[in-house]
Amino acid sequence: MHFFFRSLPLTTVCDSGEYNLHPYLESNTLSDELLMSLQYSGILHPPLLLERNTTYDIVSGRKRLYFVSKYLKKNTCFCRILPTGCNSETILTLLLEDQFQNGKLSFFEQAHFCSLAEKLLGEEKRIQKFFSTIPPGRITKGRQYLLQSDNYSDTVKRSVHLGLISEKALSPLSKFRKNDQEIIMRLFAVILPGQNKQKHLLQELIEITRRNEISITAFLQSPQITEILDHPEMNPHQKCEQLLIFCYQKNNPMLRAATQSFAKTVEKLKLPQTCKIEHSQAFERDEITLRILFPDFESLQEKWEKIRQEFS
Repeated sequence: MHFFFRSLPLTTVCDSGEYNLHPYLESNTLSDELLMSLQYSGILHPPLLLERNTTYDIVSGRKRLYFVSKYLKKNTCFCRILPTGCNSETILTLLLEDQFQNGKLSFFEQAHFCSLAEKLLGEEKRIQKFFSTIPPGRITKGRQYLLQSDNYSDTVKRSVHLGLISEKALSPLSKFRKNDQEIIMRLFAVILPGQNKQKHLLQELIEITRRNEISITAFLQSPQITEILDHPEMNPHQKCEQLLIFCYQKNNPMLRAATQSFAKTVEKLKLPQTCKIEHSQAFERDEITLRILFPDFESLQEKWEKIRQEFS
């Protein structure tokens, strides 16, 4: 594997973007964590560049080069250079290992790598031979599955890469058009669903839009939804819970009717504000729960004997 090291003027460095495994991320920004690391220990691994006549194309190390220019105020950088005419397998191998040294590749980094490998290697036999040489842990998903990543918007890719969206949510998300995916990402930014609830909510939204032949935009603009999302006293977790309940009821009309009937019956009881009656989840069981709020433990003790006798 032939390469050499050299200190290069930054004016000779260009970026075609061809080898960028995360084009959905900004290359001219640094996270606080990465900036602190670079300021503390410097650049441990030189950027990897490909020689192209009088210029050098970035294979990996964009943020390292940005750090040198923006924060160190230098106009040169020590780099590892692949010579002109370097074979594609070598470029791909060094690119993959350079990324892997910084941590496991995200789903979409793997997807972009597979897409790049197909483009550079061309023939299927050559592609299969190359992937058979990759050490374990680098590419953890099936190649054909990864190549379907074009079904997702850049916001989705960025959110998965940053760990904001679970990979489990990708399958239901793929059922939506990219524009609709952007709208859903904005919704998630408001309600902050946990990883388990992301997939659940997406499945409910798919069913609602399919059954009612309505766009995701129109559904989220309905009065019932805007009332939940704009509620001034609910936190994101509560908004997420209420939205899930509403979607579930909309997809289960009988449950919705039972809920409305239950609410009317409870209303007739004229309970004090300190009392609340709850039904079992989805009315799966007949029993109900009565909750009584006491201002303190002493108040409970005062009433307890009477309550105990009533329910004995």
